[in-house]
Amino acid sequence: MIIFCIDDDSDVLNWLRIHLEANGHKVETADSSAEGIRRFDEVKPDVVFVDLMMEEPDSGITVAKAIRAKNSSIPVYLLSSVGDSLCSITDCETLKFNDIIQKPINIKNLLALIQKHPAKQ
Repeated sequence: MIIFCIDDDSDVLNWLRIHLEANGHKVETADSSAEGIRRFDEVKPDVVFVDLMMEEPDSGITVAKAIRAKNSSIPVYLLSSVGDSLCSITDCETLKFNDIIQKPINIKNLLALIQKHPAKQ
């Protein structure tokens, strides 16, 4: 499975790469929303994880909307350190995300979430 992680925090990207590759996944990364949008077609991911707040407070939303405009079937998950209150006030469907994953990320929960989405053939 190809997982595309978009975050401006290199520590988060490294952590995701280490844990996801250790569990048999191929990981591609981008460190900005512009790079994520530009590389999406090249990467051809099965799942996307994107940080909400990068160079702009809602950069992740911009990325998700751009991905949805290209391919509406790719699961896109928001990574957020804003807190649990975001989950209660955010309509993921309106924002074009499948769900919100709170930081710090629980790897067992993340892997279980990934398992719900079969890899493309």
